[in-house]
Amino acid sequence: MKYVWANWISSERGHRPDLPEVCEFMCLAGSARKSPFGLFRIFNFELAEAVREQLSAAVASPALEVLLDSCSAFPPALAGAARDLDAQGPMTQSQFASELERRLLSRLEGQREDPYVLARSRIGEIGYRDEGEFVWVVGYKPNRVDREVTWVASDFQVYSDDIRTFELEPEWLAMRFGLSG
Repeated sequence: MKYVWANWISSERGHRPDLPEVCEFMCLAGSARKSPFGLFRIFNFELAEAVREQLSAAVASPALEVLLDSCSAFPPALAGAARDLDAQGPMTQSQFASELERRLLSRLEGQREDPYVLARSRIGEIGYRDEGEFVWVVGYKPNRVDREVTWVASDFQVYSDDIRTFELEPEWLAMRFGLSG
């Protein structure tokens, strides 16, 4: 059990999943601002069985688990699907899981049509990216003053930064995304 559904609960520091405090996790989908629950990856597997027993945490289906594992090779699929679902109206956990599975499959199968590209970072930002790290670039806004690049970090979140923080040529990137630079 690597992936579980858990409810968001209030804590002194905001919201956190209803998982044991010693449990190491990463939220993959279902932000606390938009949903009463989230999908989490659990890293310390020795706790996985205890989590299931203690909280009756719902485990992701085998089909969804395969798709989530595939997203480690193509993070834009999960980042995009999670953002899409955050923009949707309220859903039950079952509806959310079904829609997430559908969107992940579609994004993974359609990735060869995407203009996304790996780019090397010129800077490091603690907790986001390291200098020299390659990240997936998923968008470009050449008309912004800083020629904003949208990219996906290893935590499957989407961020934006100045194009100068990447080893990219503005004209090439504009052409890649079908834009004028």
